Amino acid sequence: MNIAYPSHRRVKDMVASERPQERLEKLGVEALSDRELLAMILRTGTPGIDVLSMSEDLLHEAGSLANLLRWSAEDFRKIHGIGKVKALQLISVMQFAKRYCREDGKEIRFDNRLW
Repeated sequence: MNIAYPSHRRVKDMVASERPQERLEKLGVEALSDRELLAMILRTGTPGIDVLSMSEDLLHEAGSLANLLRWSAEDFRKIHGIGKVKALQLISVMQFAKRYCREDGKEIRFDNRLW
């Protein structure tokens, strides 16, 4: 189920049943969209851009959630609202995902490089 969020709307001003955290608690992690999952990791937006819009920008620029695995901190910082700390959080999560896939025996290839 994908929920359309108006741009620049603060999450705390949303109806509780539409907020990513409440949806996660009630419906489970599988029910969240990629946008909502990123919003959960980022936690907050910045003045002028809410966390859901920021998540949407990330997905749009990367083309997919999987493509974010190859982004550097500098790539993340090109997104409006992503500063040093959020960029470091994101590359940490991406590294976590890469390590999990390696342990699980899954290969991740980008540009003919094995991760």
